[in-house]
Amino acid sequence: MLAAIKQKWYRRESQHTPMCEYLKYRLPDRNSDYRNIEFLAADLELTSLDAQSGEIVCVAYVPVIGGKVVMSQASRLMVKTSASVGDSATIHGIHDRELEQAVTLEYALERFLESLRGRVLLLHHAPLDMQFLNIAFKQLYAVPLIARIVDTLKLEISRLYARGHQGESAKLRLYQCRERYHLPVYKAHDALSDAVATAELFLAQAEHIAGDQVLSLKTLLKKSG
Repeated sequence: MLAAIKQKWYRRESQHTPMCEYLKYRLPDRNSDYRNIEFLAADLELTSLDAQSGEIVCVAYVPVIGGKVVMSQASRLMVKTSASVGDSATIHGIHDRELEQAVTLEYALERFLESLRGRVLLLHHAPLDMQFLNIAFKQLYAVPLIARIVDTLKLEISRLYARGHQGESAKLRLYQCRERYHLPVYKAHDALSDAVATAELFLAQAEHIAGDQVLSLKTLLKKSG
């Protein structure tokens, strides 16, 4: 109920069509089993870890529908930056020459919002990405993003703690979490690969938590909150 009220208020605050269209869609039902919900796994590449000075250089996402990662609907959008990517290229591998044909951040986030409609957002270490996203959304649309968010990093901490393995909780990088589920190794620091890796990790985590029992979105949000 509170989310619905906030959505209506944000629609009044934002006069921008992409955000207003996104806010017309109801957030996924918290009481639904995760198997009956659609998700959108996403990842950003950044020029800095400081959300006040850094910029988004790539936005990638892939839907999870019916327990499957839907690569046919995946997207990886390079984003124009206001300045050179500088030394951050050594981490994400994106160089200035690759951004000559990049899209604007506004275009990338419009496509992202279209794909997120009615879905739960999956992120690995959500606080970092959400800082950048909310700064961008406020600049573009005057309001932050309202979404149901499952953080696979926090979900893993919760699962390890429940199993009495607190000592392993430091090994929480995406590839380290995937190793515990015997998932394949992907190229690191590629936004689309990381989005797919996050989607697969979530499905493995949810299966281990739920087994053949119902696992509600409410429970997932609590475990990853």
